[in-house]
Amino acid sequence: MSPIMKNPEAGKLSSEKLKSCVVVSCAPEMDYSRDYVALPKNYGTKAYFAREDIQAIRDTVFSNLDDLDERTGFTGKMKNRRVLIKPNFVGVYHKAGFKDDDYPESTDPRVLDSVAEYVLQFTDDVIIVEGSGAPITKVMAKINGTDRLVKYRKIRFEAVEEQPVDRYLLPKAQVMKEVYIPSIFSEVVRGEAFYISVPKMKTNLYTGVTLGFKNAMGSLSTHMRYRNHNYNINKKLVDLLYLFKPDLTVIDGIIGGGGNTPAPLDPIDSRFIISGTNSVETDRVATKLMGIDPSTIPLMTEADKLGFNDPDTVVIGGDIDPVPWRKADTSLVAGTMAENFPHIKFLVGASKNGAPELDSPENVDLKTVQAMEQVCPGGCLPSVIMTFEYYRYMKDFDPEKFRDAVVLVGAGSKIGDTHYYFDKEGIAYSREEIKKLPGKKIAVGSCTSWMKDETDYYFEGCTAHVLKLTQGLNRALGVENPMIKTFLKKPAYVLEILNIMRRRIKLVKRGIPVDVDLCLEDKIFEGRELTGEEMSLDYIPVEMSPLTKADRKKQIKYIKDTLK
Repeated sequence: MSPIMKNPEAGKLSSEKLKSCVVVSCAPEMDYSRDYVALPKNYGTKAYFAREDIQAIRDTVFSNLDDLDERTGFTGKMKNRRVLIKPNFVGVYHKAGFKDDDYPESTDPRVLDSVAEYVLQFTDDVIIVEGSGAPITKVMAKINGTDRLVKYRKIRFEAVEEQPVDRYLLPKAQVMKEVYIPSIFSEVVRGEAFYISVPKMKTNLYTGVTLGFKNAMGSLSTHMRYRNHNYNINKKLVDLLYLFKPDLTVIDGIIGGGGNTPAPLDPIDSRFIISGTNSVETDRVATKLMGIDPSTIPLMTEADKLGFNDPDTVVIGGDIDPVPWRKADTSLVAGTMAENFPHIKFLVGASKNGAPELDSPENVDLKTVQAMEQVCPGGCLPSVIMTFEYYRYMKDFDPEKFRDAVVLVGAGSKIGDTHYYFDKEGIAYSREEIKKLPGKKIAVGSCTSWMKDETDYYFEGCTAHVLKLTQGLNRALGVENPMIKTFLKKPAYVLEILNIMRRRIKLVKRGIPVDVDLCLEDKIFEGRELTGEEMSLDYIPVEMSPLTKADRKKQIKYIKDTLK
């Protein structure tokens, strides 16, 4: 396809250009459900580009970005510079062994391709860079066709986990006072590269919604993601804006995702493309179009509190009627979990972070138990829900298979000298009463450590290590993860995983760190004591020494253990 020719004056900046603008576009009404997760085999051919849906998506993206550029002149900032395009591949659900072939978890490759083509009008130095959560990003790129996309467009693809990490201190941060990021993102920090965030428009178990600036989670190394991935998750993500923020956000809402991300999602025929030059305001507009009040999203209110918003933002096309979205259901004792897993006894208890204060274990209602659950919205609770959601989307899902298991979340509610957990009926259980319950007992998270000797399975961490939790629950409940089974049937995927491991180990052997030590504690890393002058800075780069022999050995062990 030949690129659309733009007015040569359109990219020039002037004093009349808006600092912050959001443009909302709606693609023409048609069926977009074909290839929205993975590119077809004929991608790059005339037949592919002649498809009506492909042309419609491309035209919508180009028209949207042209409108934004006319008002802001953002293309003038990317001319002849390196441009990093950050999609969201946290889970590419394409023929992964679930009920349906596709689920709208990851950025639509048709949108990603259109954004790449648009950018190539202004620079030939374009890199798609991503971290999928687990160190298998290039496997995700094979599944959704990004490996073929970059080859066709003659651009590059870089995986976060295969990058050396750079260290920074963030003096103004509330939580992430020390952060390590892949070296390629340091180019954004230094102002050398133009950064475009291209997230999927979807709801999220951990943060309510996951859009433009939350997409930065995928810019962190595998172990760095776990730091403060608990009740501090919203502050953690906002803190990253002190270090770097998107120059441009393009939200893929062609087919939205409703439900419990990172688990499979229900597709939503939304047809939105939303772009903006301030990621917080772009996310705010998208949240409203999902039928969700942004003031109910702590991620958004934290960003506003620290001044990353822009109340003078101009919104073009934002008067479109919202599309009903299925919100994430963050309860174990009510809603979809209680309905779909009626034979699992979920027990919840909490005594900190604003948990309800109880005088007696009697007369506790469901609303109070749910309030206990929500004291740690970014921690073990959503991790447990996510794992059970995997089961619900299995082809042979049968609630009868999930019988007589007891799952504990939280530290328990202290009443007098005794700690209690509560079920969906508000019935209280002490340590001794839990020991007498039938079935396998599973304790999740460091808060439950005092019960680990009374349970069959204990998963430590604040939050519990998600991969180990998922694998452990599979063993405890006698369930086989369909994704793992599907992956192992593909020799190309297994080979790529081994190659990823080898490439990472090769860097480590040269003394180059690719990750940080795994820490699942509830801990804020301070870095070092700062001077008064340093406290006024947004960030401080810290020179890193080569890895010692002991550190190399430790990182190599981490790399091998992660892929077991």
